[in-house]
Amino acid sequence: MANEAELGGAERSATMDAVGLYRGAGWAAIASGVLLVVGWGLSYARGDLRSPSLLALWIALAAFILMQVGLAGIYLRMHETSGWLGLAGFSLAFVGTAVFIGYTVGGEASPAIPEPSLGPLGGLAWALGMVALAVAAWRAGSVPAAGALLWIAGTVVYEGGVATYSVGAVIGAVIFAVGFGWAGWALMGGG
Repeated sequence: MANEAELGGAERSATMDAVGLYRGAGWAAIASGVLLVVGWGLSYARGDLRSPSLLALWIALAAFILMQVGLAGIYLRMHETSGWLGLAGFSLAFVGTAVFIGYTVGGEASPAIPEPSLGPLGGLAWALGMVALAVAAWRAGSVPAAGALLWIAGTVVYEGGVATYSVGAVIGAVIFAVGFGWAGWALMGGG
């Protein structure tokens, strides 16, 4: 049977692991927002949002993978207090991001994206999930109201810009990056 000193050490180790997990997920959320802006910015600078360069696609792929890590950390931190809204938001945002990864890797012709195309449904799932998760994070006290509002506004503007291949995608990515990055910062204890 373990003595109290050993249990205290194990508890302290688990706490340190959780802190490391939140810190890593927080940095992933921040980095995903920055990379999303860079990827769309490169495409906008080329003057063609419909056909991003290979570099922009690689950057977007990295952004979406890191976004999933950030989403997992944000949800894990608040799962006990966020209720069904947090779970639904996390699930939709995670699945929507996975569809974005499939599009980034294979495009619309990818065998990973069945017909009829899941692109619009993935975008809708992502947007609804991000909005729901931002609201749940704010209600749970995980993200300040200003951060949640920027996260929501950025999601809506970004998705509208992506759907119309307009500069709104770049503007929305910037707003989203600030809001989602703020959630990442809060996850690391930055408030």
